[in-house]
Amino acid sequence: MFAGIVFVLLVLITAGGFFYWRRARRIFYANGCVKDVDPYSWSGSPWEGRPKRGGMFGGFSFVAMTGVLLFVFYLLLSFKVPMPSKYFPNGLAAIDLFLYLTWVCFRQNRQALKMAEHLSKDFSDRKALYMKAFKYWPTRVSRWIAPWLGVFYYFKFKRVINSL
Repeated sequence: MFAGIVFVLLVLITAGGFFYWRRARRIFYANGCVKDVDPYSWSGSPWEGRPKRGGMFGGFSFVAMTGVLLFVFYLLLSFKVPMPSKYFPNGLAAIDLFLYLTWVCFRQNRQALKMAEHLSKDFSDRKALYMKAFKYWPTRVSRWIAPWLGVFYYFKFKRVINSL
């Protein structure tokens, strides 16, 4: 049961991310490929100026696709070959969900740190930029959904902010 729910969620996340990515790509190229971000009006989003990458982050990612393909492969294989345990799909779904949440946390927080560092090169109030990145709600949520990695990024942000 758990495996089926995770499978459906991963398919929806992947499809939603793919369609967001397509829409963002169309808008991005229609607006003339603007990649520069003004540090004064920056919202804190690590994907600002690069919406295509935000869509890739949102679900159309390697981890989600791998989980979906492994699950489909398992289902096809289970009709031909007896599996060693009836709990295998639940374990596979749990591992894939763990990896996907870790991937989301890693990408969002790493990119937020990189974007704040990039924008702070030409900006006088560097601490404010890092605070915007730290307090941006998707970055905060990503630290909560994967606390095993979120704690590391929380302290990394705090260390950088306190050193400024």
